[in-house]
Amino acid sequence: MKKSFSRAAVDLYCECPRCFYMQQKLGLKRPPGYPFTLNAAVDRLTKIEFDHYRAVQQPHPLMKPLGLELVPLQHPQMNDWRNNRRGVRANYLGYEFFGVVDDIWNHPTDNTWHVVDYKATAKKDPVTELDENAEHHISYQRQVSFYSWLLKQNGFPVSDLSYFVYSTGDNHANAFNDTLVFRTFLIENRCDTSWIEPTLSDLVECIEGHEIPEPNATCKYCQFVENYHHLMSPKSHEIAC
Repeated sequence: MKKSFSRAAVDLYCECPRCFYMQQKLGLKRPPGYPFTLNAAVDRLTKIEFDHYRAVQQPHPLMKPLGLELVPLQHPQMNDWRNNRRGVRANYLGYEFFGVVDDIWNHPTDNTWHVVDYKATAKKDPVTELDENAEHHISYQRQVSFYSWLLKQNGFPVSDLSYFVYSTGDNHANAFNDTLVFRTFLIENRCDTSWIEPTLSDLVECIEGHEIPEPNATCKYCQFVENYHHLMSPKSHEIAC
């Protein structure tokens, strides 16, 4: 088996092939961001909450406003699929691709599966729908679509309908008082997996190539490096003098 690629690596390729190549082939990674420890805490507690409904095989109350009867999936591989070191894995063009799901819900009548992802943020108004123009929401949609594709590659009955459990902390409350109030909404999303295999084919061609892709005009990291080289060039110093 050749090199394996995570869902995050695929998302990086979608964002900037040059940064992907530099990281995967040359070991030059982007500077790490700050860890979202509060988000991780909300994610962990949400998992515990839905695991209760998994144990009793009942729909979570969040589903009632949408008229859904989905129940958290009971499956012997569920813990592996949620494990950062394992995840859901599939082979494509000789490479292994994998991703770690937050949850999967099952429709008890027709036995179809729905990929679920937990998200958390803090703002004045709760997030009740995805913003098609927001870069991070576009990334979220790619994320659940990729998970759906991985599960389908393993032969599981996955629906194109996925869900986000989106919790918004109210940062406009009058006081903190050691309490952050969250408002959680269930957001339906229709997955698009048509882009995945063409993208993975391009990714494989990129990683097997010997030329670094051109800088991406929309990538802030590529722009920083280009500006740095420009400022440090001899001609730039002559102009400054």
